[in-house]
Amino acid sequence: MEQQQLFPAHQQPGPTAIVPAPRQQQWAAALAAGVPAPGEIVAAAAEHTGHDSDVVETVLRDNGVRLSSPLAASRHLHLARVRVDGVKPGGEILSWQQHFTPGVWAITYPGNNVGKTSCLEFAVWPLRGAPRQLPDDVRTWIHRIEADIRTGNRALRIVLDTVDPRRPRCTIRACPTLDQLDDLPDSDQQLVGSVTGQSNVSALIDDVMRGDLGLEPTMMWGDKAGQDGEGAAQTYGWASYFGALYLNLGGANLLFGDVATAGLPGQLLELFIDVPYTAILSRIEVAIEQRLKQDRLTRRRAEEAARARSSERAQWDKEARVLRRKAATMRRQDPVAELAARRTQQQEATQQWKAAIRQVERATEAAELAKEARIEAKRLHLDAVETHRARQVMGLAEIDCCGRCQRALGPERKKNELTDGICRSCTRPLPETGTADPHAAEAELADLAGLLARAEEDEKQVAKALRLARDREYRARKSCTKAGQLVEQTADASQVHAQLTETEQALARLEGKLEATNPQPASSLQNSPDTAVLQAVAAQLTRCVEQSGSALFAALDQEIRDLSARFGVANLDSVHLHRTGVITAVKAGVRMRFVKLTPGDRLRMRIATVIALLRIGGRRGTIGHPGLLLVDSIGTAETTVEDGRRLVRELASVTQEMPGLQVILTTAQPAMVSGILPTNQVITSSQANLF
Repeated sequence: MEQQQLFPAHQQPGPTAIVPAPRQQQWAAALAAGVPAPGEIVAAAAEHTGHDSDVVETVLRDNGVRLSSPLAASRHLHLARVRVDGVKPGGEILSWQQHFTPGVWAITYPGNNVGKTSCLEFAVWPLRGAPRQLPDDVRTWIHRIEADIRTGNRALRIVLDTVDPRRPRCTIRACPTLDQLDDLPDSDQQLVGSVTGQSNVSALIDDVMRGDLGLEPTMMWGDKAGQDGEGAAQTYGWASYFGALYLNLGGANLLFGDVATAGLPGQLLELFIDVPYTAILSRIEVAIEQRLKQDRLTRRRAEEAARARSSERAQWDKEARVLRRKAATMRRQDPVAELAARRTQQQEATQQWKAAIRQVERATEAAELAKEARIEAKRLHLDAVETHRARQVMGLAEIDCCGRCQRALGPERKKNELTDGICRSCTRPLPETGTADPHAAEAELADLAGLLARAEEDEKQVAKALRLARDREYRARKSCTKAGQLVEQTADASQVHAQLTETEQALARLEGKLEATNPQPASSLQNSPDTAVLQAVAAQLTRCVEQSGSALFAALDQEIRDLSARFGVANLDSVHLHRTGVITAVKAGVRMRFVKLTPGDRLRMRIATVIALLRIGGRRGTIGHPGLLLVDSIGTAETTVEDGRRLVRELASVTQEMPGLQVILTTAQPAMVSGILPTNQVITSSQANLF
């Protein structure tokens, strides 16, 4: 049957009731309180560091940080039913089942070792993933545990099969309502997960409970943690958060939670009061510590490398100084200087030889051109002489036949020559003057004879220049050969040169080693650029957390003081709750640390703190704490039965004010709850034990 709802439709919650407000109202309240949105945090950090917002977001993402909404989560956890089956020693069947509603429930039985704590642990086991104080012998009796719970948005049935305690199995199914867990077959229910092995069981329950309650893992930095003892990130999940629900006396010195790690109680306190960005800030602080640790290790490795190389580098530097002095001395010695001078002479002789070769090539080319010019001039002169002579002979001859084929030219050609001026031999018109001018022919022959004479003279001059160029080339070649021979002779004869070469090579090797192993000063190594970005984001988040927390913690102080006095803390003037989870009380004008209070007062103040969280959350329209309290053995913390009755009476009154609150406690003194709680909310037995 469906259990009592958190808020029945006919019941209008009072001002302190745990009623989650609509998200729009939460946004309006957050903006009014000055809580920045994630984008504003990124923009402020980007402006501070001089980077773009994209760079800041990339750094956050690379470091596993996601800026989620600052809106408070609404959490509620209602325990509806617990069923346990097993076998006791001797074969006796163990079967125990209990339904729970909101309000105060008491597991009571006179005497000890009758199963009160075990009954409470039966609820703890499936809720937490592992029991906290279940006796080892009782643990071996349990074969199966079922727990039906209601979170904010669904009903869950957690089933633990523990027949083999070394390999427990956990199966979780979900339905919209608690009734459907019984009414619907398993095949119609949503299978959330099914795993085997204790580590897997713990991981599954951690994932489901945190997911349904909107809880991110809390990361803290342990300065001495890690295999190297240099610090490491430590992650705390649902098992650690459960200490804020189970107020057992094992954490008697802690106000909140049961893990004494430095800073964790304060983190849990801020988490369950929903100070904006608390979990994200702790994650960023861990990321900063990881970066700083890496930077420290980098500098340390650089220092260690420098120390390891220092003696070796000192020896190399000493050897290099010796070689530098030795090389300088060798360079000043005559053979080396003479060799350098002769090499210079060889280079100069080589250049002169190359220049002489180029001159020979140019002179040879000029001689070829002069020869061709002389031959051409001679040909022209001979042709002109022969032509002149032929004209003289042909002009005086009486031609009767062709000079080539000896055929008679005939009288007609002679006539034409006489009458028409047509040459009888070639049939072309004769010159108007009749015969060639002998003076013009002689002038032409004289010009051609002069041209030939000049060409012959030019050829002689060019030939002379070629002989001179070849002579210079010959001398330059001999000088170059001689210079090369002198270099070889000097180098072969110089022992110092060979030694200098070896010395310079050895010096170059040493200087290379010194350069390659030159350590960068550790002080010059800068921190990772990501560190500055993370620190800028952390500064923005810290400002937001401190501003939001100051108002919330001031309200918590008054609530804790009023509730603690109401629960029976005598002479309580005031309390001050620090964000680290440390609380100081002023009783009768005397300031007292939490650990100095009596066990009863510590228990009352611990319960008052959780209820104060719920009240403050109710006023904000959120449910920060899940609203489930488990308290073991309240009788051992009370001095009298009446003190215990007062606490139970006030708890019952508070649950009337806060309908969603569910408290399950144990006591060995039934009188502490008799007449205060309804009989159906008192779990006891008429047998020798409770199960």
